[in-house]
Amino acid sequence: MDTAPPDFQIVAYGPTLFYLGGELDLSSAARFHDEIQDSVRAGGLITLDVSALRFIDGAGIRVLNQALDESKTGCIVVHGTSWMFRRLADAVGISGRPRLHLLGCDEDPFPRKTVRSIPMQDIAARFQALRNSYLTMNGDVRSTNEQARALVERAVATRSLLAERRAA
Repeated sequence: MDTAPPDFQIVAYGPTLFYLGGELDLSSAARFHDEIQDSVRAGGLITLDVSALRFIDGAGIRVLNQALDESKTGCIVVHGTSWMFRRLADAVGISGRPRLHLLGCDEDPFPRKTVRSIPMQDIAARFQALRNSYLTMNGDVRSTNEQARALVERAVATRSLLAERRAA
């Protein structure tokens, strides 16, 4: 009888993209936590592909939940979730958590070849430029949404006033 712990693989492809395979359970949850911890602390978007994950139990789900609690910004996208994965997430109550996105997908997600990485000295400045654009864009969108809401409210008030005049 084979008493070896279930296999678990995790491949980091860059600082925030991880491919998981095998069985993520109590015996491998600490390793999973350790592998993603730096990305969780850094914040921002983390993508986990679970297409090759055969099994996950409550211990693996707890690591996801803990990562959401520990990260101050960004989302965790779990790509390639099976029906059973989503059912477990529903059962333990994390599927509706803000900043957690569970995506089923039947496409082969694995790269055919690797690509060059961005030099680390450039990445902080490039992310800051993107963050500045995002903040500016979100401010513009909020302003535009407020203007649109005020316009709709005025239109509704005018329509009500006209209806009252017609009725009188």
